[in-house]
Order: sequence, then structure tokens, then C-alpha cells
Amino acid sequence: MTRCPITDLVLTQAQETAQELKARNIGTRHILWAITQNETCGGYQLLVRCEINITELRQILSSRMRYGNRKKSQSAATYNLRGHAVLNEAEAYAAARKAASAGTDHLVFALLKMRDSVACEALERAGLLLDDVIEQMGEPLELVA
Repeated sequence: MTRCPITDLVLTQAQETAQELKARNIGTRHILWAITQNETCGGYQLLVRCEINITELRQILSSRMRYGNRKKSQSAATYNLRGHAVLNEAEAYAAARKAASAGTDHLVFALLKMRDSVACEALERAGLLLDDVIEQMGEPLELVA
């Protein structure tokens, strides 16, 4: 499964955010942060359709973003286990929907399914539930069980 160009851009921005924060790994919080910075991506638009206050979501996320202690000269941040799991889940969900490529809306779905992640916690604190995403994406519940 390929990713659409905007998804690749968002993931690059997630990596840049992690590096700016001197984080060792790119996690769910970095992915969601990058989605909230790209008004034209499908994930951002999905959040808007679900009536999520993006400013509030950014504030929630910002409170969970912290600087790491690694030196800037070290190698680029890589995805942690949850980050990899989100990418895999998004691609699997896109394939199940017979989408041509995995988009940022699929990333939002995958972030919500990652129950014990910072991104899922932030989305739920902002009022977004998995059922809302499924409803907006037009998916029958049995497909995502």
C-alpha cells in the first residue's frame, strides 16, 4: 500500500517536530501534531467535520510535548513501536476500504485505535470518538471490528 503525497509530507513534518524537540523517536503525538498543522490534509478535514476544536486539540497536545535530552547532531528520529503500529494500521485500514493510497484520515483512524497512546488520549479529551470517525468516513462498524 502506498501513501498519498500529503501523508508523506505530514509524516516528514512529524519527524521534523520530533527532531526539533530532540526526541529519540517519532510517536503518535508527533504524527497528530503534524496533522493539526496541515489544514488541507484529509485528517485535518476529518477532525473539522467531527467538530473538533483544532486549537484546543493543539493545546492538549502541546501540554504533552516535551523536549528530549539528545543532542541535535545525533541521527534522525525514527518511529517508535506505536508510531510503526499506527502506520501499519492506517495502511491496513486504507486497503480494507479499497483506497488507492493511505491518507491522513486513515492515520486519524489508526491513532484512535491506539488506545494507550498520547494521541488517542488527546483526541478523546478533545471530544473525538472512534465511532465519530467511522461515521464520517462512511464505514460499517463490522469492517473495523
